[in-house]
Amino acid sequence: MLQSIVLDDSAMKDNSNIITKENIRRTDALNTRIVTTNNAEKTFEGWSAKGENAYIVLEINTRSNSEIYIRLNEIQNMKKSTCKIDISSENTLNSIYCDGRNTPRRTGQKNFSLNIGKSEGGKMQIKISFLTNADIHIKNIEAYARPLSSYEKDIENLKQETLEDVVFGNNKLEGNITVSKDKFLCLSIPYSKGWVCYMDNQRVDIEQANIMYMSIALPKGSHHIQMLYTPPCMNIGIIISLMCLTGIILSNMYYKWKKV
Repeated sequence: MLQSIVLDDSAMKDNSNIITKENIRRTDALNTRIVTTNNAEKTFEGWSAKGENAYIVLEINTRSNSEIYIRLNEIQNMKKSTCKIDISSENTLNSIYCDGRNTPRRTGQKNFSLNIGKSEGGKMQIKISFLTNADIHIKNIEAYARPLSSYEKDIENLKQETLEDVVFGNNKLEGNITVSKDKFLCLSIPYSKGWVCYMDNQRVDIEQANIMYMSIALPKGSHHIQMLYTPPCMNIGIIISLMCLTGIILSNMYYKWKKV
């Protein structure tokens, strides 16, 4: 994440500076081996896990001085309720939740990338456990490494061009930034459709980045950024309030007219 951000396909366009999922797989993919399974099997269509206590144990050939990631692609939960999935290694435990057909407030997320810890080389085992009476399909499970050899350099590079003169207000964020080439400004603010962004007084699109945060495409040069937030249901609430107020006024007028 120090060298790139994860964006939806719709945000990719023709930006050659973005490291795509395909680039990562091509350069840092790791070999995996099935150790054991329970109520789970691999077919030509992918992985299938059904029933109680389903799990998959994989062995990964890691690389030295690297962070190891597991990616689960195109998960489908055939049950009505949400399924919790644990991904564990010797030193880490990650949990994800896969929407069921009747899950309220469905996220629609089908792909998950998880950091399972640092490696100094050798083999690592991970266990993927399905904690409910599962009926899960996964297109494929991938492992890849991100080298830490340039960790400090990557951090220093990120510090070079950041948002400055930042001003926070009520539902408002402003700042200035100068970039030496086309880049994305990634903000650690949860993505919400209530946010709008203006760059140099022109409205621009906000992209969803790193699964749950916001980013803005920046062309080369200096820019003033202004972000404003309005709760998504606020306008609806105002309309309903005005309708109720109008109803009360009309009702009072009617009763006064009736008395006359």
